[in-house]
Amino acid sequence: MIAAKPNYKKNKAKYAAYKEIIKGYHQKKVKQLIKKYSDGTELAAWDIKIK
Repeated sequence: MIAAKPNYKKNKAKYAAYKEIIKGYHQKKVKQLIKKYSDGTELAAWDIKIK
């Protein structure tokens, strides 16, 4: 989970840093590691489709 204070967008440097962290986290390799180390019991949240 990545969390930020509600006013983080007011600080351009912090906002850019959060965007880079999220971009880095949403990689195929991270998804593979989540699957590997959770034995398939967890999913990458950015891939979940809720109907």
